[in-house]
Amino acid sequence: MPRLPRVFVSSTHLDNARRRQIVEQAIRAAGMDPVGMERFEADTLPPIEKCLEMLRTCDVLVGILAWRRGWEPPGHG
Repeated sequence: MPRLPRVFVSSTHLDNARRRQIVEQAIRAAGMDPVGMERFEADTLPPIEKCLEMLRTCDVLVGILAWRRGWEPPGHG
């Protein structure tokens, strides 16, 4: 069976939790696999590196933009 297309959902988390749920439901309804930072497992990588690793396994990136500005890790502005 072929693998489902993977869609990485990126946004600030606290102020976009409901939006992320809606987007992930739409991704599943479209027959794709949503991927996001809330699915992290224990890892030795720093969070930014883990996000980039997960992103590299995906076919599509969906960014949810909001008024609140998110945190930018040093060196990744």
